[in-house]
Amino acid sequence: MRKYCRIIRAVLWLILLSVLYFHMEQCAASLSACENMAYILLDQPLDGRQAGSMEALEAQQEHPMAFAAWRQDPEVQVKNERLGRSHTVSLVTMQGRSDLVMRGCAALTAQDTDGCLIDKHTALALFGTVQAVGCTIWAGDRQRTVRGILYQAEDTVVLEDPAQSFTDLSIRLEGRVSPETLQQTFFVRHGISGRLIRMDILSYIARLLCAAVPLAAGCVFLGLCFRMAGAHPRERAGILLAAAFLAALLAGITAMRLSLPADLTPTKWSDFDFWRGWWQREKESLLLLLLSEKQKPVQTCLADFYRVLGCALFSNVCIFRVRDILLAFFGKMLL
Repeated sequence: MRKYCRIIRAVLWLILLSVLYFHMEQCAASLSACENMAYILLDQPLDGRQAGSMEALEAQQEHPMAFAAWRQDPEVQVKNERLGRSHTVSLVTMQGRSDLVMRGCAALTAQDTDGCLIDKHTALALFGTVQAVGCTIWAGDRQRTVRGILYQAEDTVVLEDPAQSFTDLSIRLEGRVSPETLQQTFFVRHGISGRLIRMDILSYIARLLCAAVPLAAGCVFLGLCFRMAGAHPRERAGILLAAAFLAALLAGITAMRLSLPADLTPTKWSDFDFWRGWWQREKESLLLLLLSEKQKPVQTCLADFYRVLGCALFSNVCIFRVRDILLAFFGKMLL
């Protein structure tokens, strides 16, 4: 009876491991949408006229970069005057396409100054339902029509208002663009300065964690194989052959899952000064990203990143719990 209980426990841990890994893969895939995005915290705010001039100049380039200017105001009241309801939100005012600011939406254009986007929690608070598209709210000192629902944000309203001043820029990076290239082209071309937040680092870490889970499971299984090979000399060749096949499979899966950042090139691998500078830049970018978590456009990516991190930690707990159960069940075979 005890043996059957151990088998059931091992199966339950494996099911939980599968569910966690599936959810982790989904969040990592969602994070890949952030991989070609970067945010600039401007040293000097831009007004709508300056942002419009930047758009016109960028459109003249051979390879223009799509960008949007925005700002975030916390603790802003939005109202449904017809029902007498109000809700406190973070108001994201922008100039440009909304899909460049908030991930997963494309309902607003720069010309749509009468519309807005609201999240599902705000829709429920103001209308009692998420079916709020076409309804009107009072936001940004005027009445606006809801164009779409933000399902990946909380307490957020997004609207177009070229009359505002903007403190941040969102840029879509086409292809593999390094931070140095971005600063030498976009920054210089438009005469701006600011701190760059790279979103691709979250996607790289998430892919690394997704590759680490099967790698950890494979290493545990390899350890069991070596213990069995030591305990059973006659079957040693077959066991070691299976272990070698598993090791090659794990190496191939890991190599397929990982890719190098745009600013890593093989010609620089032996340059220790380059590595020191690269590590310093990556560390500063990640710290700046984590310190900017109150910004709604960044929050949506960070939420998926934290889910990947949590699933990776619990997945490793599941792996070692299964290992302990197998050691207890097959103890005699492994000695």
